Amino acid sequence: MLVNTDVLSVKPYELTDEQWKLVRPVFDPQGRRGAKARRLRPRMVEAILWWARTGRQRRELPGRFGPWLAVWAQWRRWRDKGVWAEAAWTGAGWSWTGT
Repeated sequence: MLVNTDVLSVKPYELTDEQWKLVRPVFDPQGRRGAKARRLRPRMVEAILWWARTGRQRRELPGRFGPWLAVWAQWRRWRDKGVWAEAAWTGAGWSWTGT
């Protein structure tokens, strides 16, 4: 799985398995898309958290997260649907600033 299990080695933008379990219903609702989309969902969330926490430009997104334009487009879709606001209330223990 793309999500980290070792809390000590997790970077501020990475999700632990426990955090992903809390936010998964928000970012990956049942009945949506195929297996590939579900598999990539945690990586997409981590990519967006990377942007928010590093303050870097989206075009500087590391290649391991995929194309920056695809990540940005997904961020916009989730923003427009209120997904980020909903995720903030899950108690997953992460914030935009990494604190």
